[in-house]
Amino acid sequence: MNNIPLKTLKIVCLKMPSKEKTFKVNDFVWAKVAGYPYWPAVVLKPNPLSVCKSKKESYWIYFFGANNYAWVNVKFVKPYEENKKKFLEGCSENISVANKELISNKKRLASDPNYEIAVIPFIAKEKKTRAKRSRSRASSAASVRSRSSSVRSRASSVVSTKSGKVRSVCLDGPSPKRIREAIESYSKVSTKHVDLSTATIGILVCNIYGEAAARNLINFGHNVVCWSPSRAVCKRLVLHSQSKNQYFKVYGSPRHVAEESSLIFSFMSTEKELSSIYTELGLNDSNNNLMSGKAYIEMSQIVKLDSIFETIGKMQTKDARYIAAMVQGTRQEFIDRDAVLLIGGDFEEVMREFKSCFFALAKESRYIGTFDKTIKLHVVQKTIKAMMLASLVESLVAVELKTQNLELFTKYFEKMDFYNEYLGNNVDAILNKRFNVVQEDYNTTQACLRNSIATSNKWSLSMTHTARTNNIFQNARLSGFEGKDVCSLYLSLCDSG
Repeated sequence: MNNIPLKTLKIVCLKMPSKEKTFKVNDFVWAKVAGYPYWPAVVLKPNPLSVCKSKKESYWIYFFGANNYAWVNVKFVKPYEENKKKFLEGCSENISVANKELISNKKRLASDPNYEIAVIPFIAKEKKTRAKRSRSRASSAASVRSRSSSVRSRASSVVSTKSGKVRSVCLDGPSPKRIREAIESYSKVSTKHVDLSTATIGILVCNIYGEAAARNLINFGHNVVCWSPSRAVCKRLVLHSQSKNQYFKVYGSPRHVAEESSLIFSFMSTEKELSSIYTELGLNDSNNNLMSGKAYIEMSQIVKLDSIFETIGKMQTKDARYIAAMVQGTRQEFIDRDAVLLIGGDFEEVMREFKSCFFALAKESRYIGTFDKTIKLHVVQKTIKAMMLASLVESLVAVELKTQNLELFTKYFEKMDFYNEYLGNNVDAILNKRFNVVQEDYNTTQACLRNSIATSNKWSLSMTHTARTNNIFQNARLSGFEGKDVCSLYLSLCDSG
């Protein structure tokens, strides 16, 4: 499924007897489907496998960024240039990203009439049969997961044979229908092999993963209470819970969340925030028993290795269960429930009681062992990724400054023996200037690099490459890129070069 070849398009006139403006194949347009705004798109030649259920005249449309197809009524297909200003004004970031992809294809088509627009192939939905409905519950659940995973895999690995441009997964799911259907399918099958926890689940949201975690817990039917310093995050989560008709409440402090919940997920973005949370939950007060009998799941990814055992001791004194759950994946993978959790600590009892919560957050939870071993493994993996990214970005900057032909390099990048999906997605983000769409942030990346350096100092190890990588990230933050995705290292190094 992952190696499906690209479908290529050639300009063919598509005649539509209509009073509306007539478009031909490869015309760039704004198209709208029910429930969504006008979206940057292109007109395609109808696929033989696609069935137009509407009796009204329609165009077969491909939506950029979303990688989705739909038959769209001619009334809802508008010329691109004439409506660009109107539809881009105040648009969402997802539409802006899709528009950049359209512009890129438009420029190439203008300069090369033989250029072929690369799209992800249309896959017709399978018809339901009695045999499929009679499958066992376990196999049905596995099938749902497999289909959803393969869709995401295709979206993230397809590469244009003409331009060599890596296609990354839809940001925040500008393919909302597909993601929504997958989530609803998960929620239907989850109760068949995972008992839904009826306990109130608390969540503290301060980093790029927290909001997605809250949404997925709500999607799967959990009762959730939340604290976040961001009013915008709280408002979005309230609206989301209302759309799902699910219990959700925002509290004014982490302490109130802890009072009302049995299990607490913590997503902090800085060491200062984490220290403040520990204080508010009463870990530094011997007379405060707020955490007694509760489970605390640390998902902040900025835990200092040299303070782990002190925190573990405090949690044990409070009779609280302290679990590490480190996210392995980008923000988008976590949104899509396609990430993996590395688990450490007193997990067995917590998993029995709250299995549905971990099922809602990730496709897999891998138990590593003790809390500190889990954090160390996570630090090593994040350090390796940071060093890979820094090396890649330096090479891209050198290519751009010396040859002014970055696209020539990226055309063959996917064929290089060291290529992997992580690097490919970052190259794609750099080419399409998605620096403001944060998939990985500087805070958590540098926290892991600092942990590695602290360990090397403790054991008198020479980790010069790690230290140099940390300096590269630090310089980018000081240059004003702290709130952007880590691929903005490219801009930082270009400025310094």
